[in-house]
Amino acid sequence: MNPFIAPTITGVGAALASWHWKTYPSFADASSVASFGGTVASISTTMLGFLLAALAVLASISHTHLLKVMREQGYYRDLLDTMLVDFLLFLLCAVLGISLLFGFPLTPYAACVAVGFHAAAFVSLMDVGRKLWFVLRNLK
Repeated sequence: MNPFIAPTITGVGAALASWHWKTYPSFADASSVASFGGTVASISTTMLGFLLAALAVLASISHTHLLKVMREQGYYRDLLDTMLVDFLLFLLCAVLGISLLFGFPLTPYAACVAVGFHAAAFVSLMDVGRKLWFVLRNLK
């Protein structure tokens, strides 16, 4: 399955739901926005680090029989594509957090987009975790 489908649907749905029910974050002063942006950037960059660590684990087990079979059947490419999508989504979340940290105003529209990106990144992370669990569980 295409690694863009589930995160895109979830992200758009979360952004629209956040806009419709007005559940997006809003803050009274700029220091609260900066604090929120710093937290978002910190969490997103931490998740980027975990994804890079997972890629390092895959590289270290690349000569196993399981990964050779996965390459032949296309599952390895699917796992790498899913990890790339998740990496890009968390990178967008980190850029959004850094822009909030350095003074970008948090308009309701930007807040809904942020909610959508975070929901999409979370769904993609769950897919990456599921696929990595299958790989690590089947190593012998």
